[in-house]
Amino acid sequence: MIPAMKKKILIFFIILTPFLLLSSCASSGRRATNMGTKSRLLQIGMTKDEAVTIMGKTYERINSVETPNGHRETIRYINSWPPNYILYFLDDSLIEWHEEKSK
Repeated sequence: MIPAMKKKILIFFIILTPFLLLSSCASSGRRATNMGTKSRLLQIGMTKDEAVTIMGKTYERINSVETPNGHRETIRYINSWPPNYILYFLDDSLIEWHEEKSK
């Protein structure tokens, strides 16, 4: 037979586990929603530094190339759940952004 203290601890973890799992899913959802809220603050013409200040420093550089029109750079913000956000800069100026649709 399980001693009383071990039984109480076991019951505590059985009850606590679903709450921990659900709260972790909720925080991932808030991050995705937060990115959507942040993206509404973006404006065409703002600098890359201004956009990164709004969206955050955790992004991946997809493309960086010299073109006849200037230096073009593309970055992607990856969310836990779609959508991801892609930002396009020309000579350090935001020229376009959109949600990346999941495949």
